[in-house]
Amino acid sequence: MPVTVERWGSYMEAEERPQVLGGAGGWFGRCEPCHKEQLRHINEVYAGKGASVEAIPPCPHGHHPRWAEYVRVMELERSEHVVALRAAILERQLREGGDWHQSAEDGVPFFSDGTAATYSFRAWGDLLAAIWSEAENKDYGYMDFYMSRLVKREE
Repeated sequence: MPVTVERWGSYMEAEERPQVLGGAGGWFGRCEPCHKEQLRHINEVYAGKGASVEAIPPCPHGHHPRWAEYVRVMELERSEHVVALRAAILERQLREGGDWHQSAEDGVPFFSDGTAATYSFRAWGDLLAAIWSEAENKDYGYMDFYMSRLVKREE
């Protein structure tokens, strides 16, 4: 029987379960020079220096990763869990940041085999950037989903 996302719960509750996905991250969607520029820009946003989240540019160096690259780099080619998680995120139309994932009562996926997946802010950003880059054929990086404040919302 294939693994499914059975429900969504809290990060605290998930700490009592075996972890099958998650961990640290912060690489998806940017080459190294772009990553450094993006971090500088984000620091200006939070320092109140007039920078705008909307002004974060895409990578100009031709790096346009999608879901397949995420799965390959994370060595998840045989993971039923990542397939189930991707499907559940798309079904929920989930576009929240890593801060939401770690603090919401329904931010963590619990799988049908009794496992869970907890991510750092950056790793959650990697996951959502990979999912939405593929789904929308649009270039996203992990910082686009790092924190809910940075997630672009449709108006």
